Amino acid sequence: FPSHDTFAINSGVTDTKRAYYQFNEVLSGNGSLTIDGRNSTFFTVELTGNTNLSFSVFETGVAVSILVNNYGNYYINWPSNVRWPNGRVPTLIPSGSSAVYSILYMPDLYYYGVVKFGTYDY
Repeated sequence: FPSHDTFAINSGVTDTKRAYYQFNEVLSGNGSLTIDGRNSTFFTVELTGNTNLSFSVFETGVAVSILVNNYGNYYINWPSNVRWPNGRVPTLIPSGSSAVYSILYMPDLYYYGVVKFGTYDY
């Protein structure tokens, strides 16, 4: 893929901030991993170890989708300020499972998460 700026120029998009949302950013999860909302609104996280997620610079009211692929027996820890339906944090099933999460940041300083689809448990 071209850089974000190149994409914006070649596609005729003049708002480079919006051009960032065109990309799927692929990240490797092992240890600590920060999802930066300035880079994209869709992320793929390939778990290669147990991972503690954190979020940075999410735009209020914009949902970010995160596809998590768990090829091993790894877990993912979500930030404590993520609110889940019924207060139950979903747990990704180990070894060959995937799930897509939608995370929304709101002005009350909380993120709101739901599982769109995938293999998970509570």
